[in-house]
Amino acid sequence: EFPIAGYSSGTASGVYGENNATGVGVQGTSVNVGWGVWGDNTATGIGVLGTNGNAGTGVFGFIANTGTAASVAVFGENDGLGEGGYFEIANAANARNALWGVTNGTGRAAEIQLNNTTSTNAALLSIHTGLGRAGEFGTTTANTTYRQVLFANCDALSTDGFHAAVWGQTDGITSGVFLATLSNNNTTALTGQALSATNVTSVGVYG
Repeated sequence: EFPIAGYSSGTASGVYGENNATGVGVQGTSVNVGWGVWGDNTATGIGVLGTNGNAGTGVFGFIANTGTAASVAVFGENDGLGEGGYFEIANAANARNALWGVTNGTGRAAEIQLNNTTSTNAALLSIHTGLGRAGEFGTTTANTTYRQVLFANCDALSTDGFHAAVWGQTDGITSGVFLATLSNNNTTALTGQALSATNVTSVGVYG
């Protein structure tokens, strides 16, 4: 039994709320460990749908308390066989990003982690079917600490040659290009170094 219940067996809404000013059409609040708003679907429909017909936001997650630690504005979990989150732009004329991550703090703008120790998949896969790059990394501010734009590290203590920090492969004619465009005689396009202290046959660059 529910204190307030709405039911519809057709195309109408079971519960409808509307606001034409600055208030809230429907509001759900929880002051304990429960949910303020719950949407459920047991078929192929949608549990919760948020739409916007103008320049606003369809679904918005917001945490107002700046001192709240380990809080998540929007959280998605899937215990089945589908995706935990999916973002798509269906309009071919849309030049915006399908997914955008920005932070004003000191943490990462995005972090991707694969925790299954038996998985052979890549933690991150980027595919481009057009004419651009599949991935691009860059810095836009003066870097006075001489940090790398891209850093790859393999922690596996293995002599297997496939345990490489960086692997470049192509079906074409060029698998890697390194350019140093600074007009300085001391510029180095590629540096190779082997730090093994016990194996005197280590090679910095092998071709």
